[in-house]
Amino acid sequence: MASKSSDRKTPVSDDLVTDLRVRLLNAQFDLRTSQSGVVILIGGEDRHICEAAVDRLHEWLDARYLRTRFFGEPQPDERVRPRFWRYWRALPPRGRMAIFFGAWSMNAIVDRLSNRIDRREFDARLARIRAMEEMLVADGLRLVKLWLRCNGDEAVRSPRVAGLGGGRLWPDLRRFEKVERVVNGMLSVTSAGSSPWVVIEEKGRHEREQAMGEAIVERLTDRTLPRPQPVSGEIDESDRFGLGKVDLTRSLDREAYVRKLERQQERITRLSRKAHERRMSTIVVLEGWDAAGKGGAIRRLARAVLLRDISIHPIGAPEPEAQRYHYLWRFWKRMPRDGRLAVFDRSWYGRVLVERVERLASEEEWGRAYEEIRDFESQLVAHGTTVCKIFLHIDPDEQLRRFRAREQTPYKKYKLTEEDFRNRERWGDYVAAIEDMVTRTSTEACPWHVVPANDKRYARVRVLKLIARAMERGLKR
Repeated sequence: MASKSSDRKTPVSDDLVTDLRVRLLNAQFDLRTSQSGVVILIGGEDRHICEAAVDRLHEWLDARYLRTRFFGEPQPDERVRPRFWRYWRALPPRGRMAIFFGAWSMNAIVDRLSNRIDRREFDARLARIRAMEEMLVADGLRLVKLWLRCNGDEAVRSPRVAGLGGGRLWPDLRRFEKVERVVNGMLSVTSAGSSPWVVIEEKGRHEREQAMGEAIVERLTDRTLPRPQPVSGEIDESDRFGLGKVDLTRSLDREAYVRKLERQQERITRLSRKAHERRMSTIVVLEGWDAAGKGGAIRRLARAVLLRDISIHPIGAPEPEAQRYHYLWRFWKRMPRDGRLAVFDRSWYGRVLVERVERLASEEEWGRAYEEIRDFESQLVAHGTTVCKIFLHIDPDEQLRRFRAREQTPYKKYKLTEEDFRNRERWGDYVAAIEDMVTRTSTEACPWHVVPANDKRYARVRVLKLIARAMERGLKR
């Protein structure tokens, strides 16, 4: 349930305001050296009350370290990407603070009251909001959610009621009863234990601002760590995918390879142009063992797509900037516009592969990542994006042979490092992680395709065929 502030009847003295400002500034200063970011989410029935609250926070806090974002109607570049893309891009890094004016909850309310979405879609949106908030809080974000109430009389007198959806009126002020029902439903569903709403009932401006400041200080100075989400349960062995089932003897002779490769490239050329016309985005996730042939497959794919329509993202260890955010942040930033194709040479699955095996993420972190990734990919599909996930599988002997060949090839030497040889010692650990990944994150909408890659020619043709099939299904959808 959402928590509520007490009803203060006594005036707020200057001494109380001064003390509150000092505590707010101290909490903001302490934040700069912490591993937490802060988002203050402002919502309410009256736009002007919310605007006044944001203005006051800018007066009380150090604005140099405060970023404020207003989320009204999506802008053109936001409409051509998944709904939550704009929120992820606006997240503050660890050690910084941001005010979100409206954002995901308010946008959902406006869409519901405008009849853009029905009750079922509204409930689904709220469930997604709650999941996102819990995920961010589990990662260390301090989320302060303030709902500034006004009663029905105030709303009618106000020229614009709760105009957080681009500054426009509520659909119909006479339907205030429905507004209240929708708002209360949102507050109830999204008041998760880790990020409850603080509902501030005070009518007077000074009392409202005092309660708002106290709530922020309390949240910023709370040393209680969020309770981690439980690690995914054990996998039933009968459901587990096994790499041993993959037939690594599959191969193509050179003549058949040239013929089939050209056919698949022509197919993808036609499909990518049609996807551009119909504004369907495509994401290709390419994972695999070191030296499995990801780069070669990507080059053959890129030759079939116009340069305007494809982007390739080689993913390595996160840069220092990315380490200041949730691990999915750097991937949300790279989401393609509608009509484009994005290729990820390694991806967000590093969380449950290399970060798991090399212990760069705790068991709680990689354990909850399976559900986080499934939710992330379901958002892409809901937007209309086609997602094709491919893992290139080779055996240890073939990998070693390719490593040795790279050592003797001047233009391939850069690909080989001591880390590659060291990783071979953890082959069994990686096998377990890969099998868990495929089993836990292969869904009907985003299945995994494990491709035998001991023969590069067979693997390249197979990769292109899988991408073409996925695009065809997406265009039909």
